Amino acid sequence: MSDSTKSTSFAPTVRQFDSEELGPVHGVTCDADGNVWFAHDEGAMLCLEPESGRIIKRLDNMQAMSGTAFDGTHLWQITTEAIVRIDPRSGEVVKTLPKPEGVHCSGMAFAAGCLWVGAYVERQLLKLDAETGEVLKTLDSDCFVTGIEWIQGELWHGAWTGDKSDENRQTSLRRLDPDSGEVTRELRLEDDWTVSGTGVDRDGRLWCGGSYGGGLRAVRLS
Repeated sequence: MSDSTKSTSFAPTVRQFDSEELGPVHGVTCDADGNVWFAHDEGAMLCLEPESGRIIKRLDNMQAMSGTAFDGTHLWQITTEAIVRIDPRSGEVVKTLPKPEGVHCSGMAFAAGCLWVGAYVERQLLKLDAETGEVLKTLDSDCFVTGIEWIQGELWHGAWTGDKSDENRQTSLRRLDPDSGEVTRELRLEDDWTVSGTGVDRDGRLWCGGSYGGGLRAVRLS
């Protein structure tokens, strides 16, 4: 991490739905209509209309565990057993890939025919071929890696330092150089909101799942 290139500030909150409304939230993504999809603690996938906060669709029994992504047509979801591609209209699984072996998978994003998967415990980001599941690239980190998203050609991820019981725990959003893994920008979350999944909507808001407390928060990156 280069002090000459990294800048640190806070990401302002612009919208929030608390845990009492939504419960625990894991993987997060946004679809072409601007709706927010997230993996719920019960293993379902829920679709939220972001202005009203209303749940407009629910896919049950998906074994949804962590990272969620959207490729322009289909949803991708990390489940307890695999990475699956899902028709969002029917909930049908149309493709199944193996999860990277021995990895505690966290966030996920889709870009240019590849899936980017967070390895939480291993503190890594993995680039996977979306057709085969082959690991094409590994980026190392100095923090726990949570949600991942590509935003206007830039790679971002949720970061934790410390754990739930650590009084000095900090949570942030980091922008990385996708070739070297160097952190080029870091945005802290107000009140150290513990980011799980991340997904950007059509208005450029980044929606962050709340891992410990639950709920969803939208922030601005600029």
